[in-house]
Amino acid sequence: MYKAIADNLRRVEPGPSRDLAGALGKPVDRLAYTDYARSIAAFIRSEFRIKQTKLERFVTGTERMTDDEVRGGVIFYGKGRCAVCHNGAYFSDFKFHVVGFPQLGFGANGFGVDYGRFNATFDPLDRYKFRTPPLYNVEKTGPYGHSGSVATLDEAVIAHFDPLRLVKLTDFDGFSRHEFYKRLALGAETATTVGYLSDAEVKQVTEFLRTLSF
Repeated sequence: MYKAIADNLRRVEPGPSRDLAGALGKPVDRLAYTDYARSIAAFIRSEFRIKQTKLERFVTGTERMTDDEVRGGVIFYGKGRCAVCHNGAYFSDFKFHVVGFPQLGFGANGFGVDYGRFNATFDPLDRYKFRTPPLYNVEKTGPYGHSGSVATLDEAVIAHFDPLRLVKLTDFDGFSRHEFYKRLALGAETATTVGYLSDAEVKQVTEFLRTLSF
């Protein structure tokens, strides 16, 4: 099977195969499956690694941050309490929490319901829980929420402390409202942990989050 895969790659990707053979110093017809696999792994390690961000350059003293970026960082680690969950080397505790994002589409369970972590554990306490996402390159990875239901980074921040602002309950049918109420109730810990932010403060937080891009 591995030989068949390598033979097929030599046939359908002759140019990259010649380049790979040249880099490895071997004839093209001697390329093995493991040569292709290792080259792809090396590409992933190189291109998908976390690279230097503006925040890192600020910390090391090689670049200045704007006043709004600094204020956003103070809010992120201070009154906003974002770092309670978005902490550590990857700005994530990698735990599962409920945030009152509106549901978009049918959800994994169908009929507009997505029970999140419950789908794997079947523990009722895990309903509507989703893993805290890392924040590197967050400005480039919208839309946001477990179902991509909010379009902007500002809305993603607002969903953590004022989720009702993002929905019009009269547009929901009875079942959707019922499910949203349950999500809000179980997400109360998040909503009460995150401090209330004004529109200006939300903008400052998103400016800080953009310093995590590379």
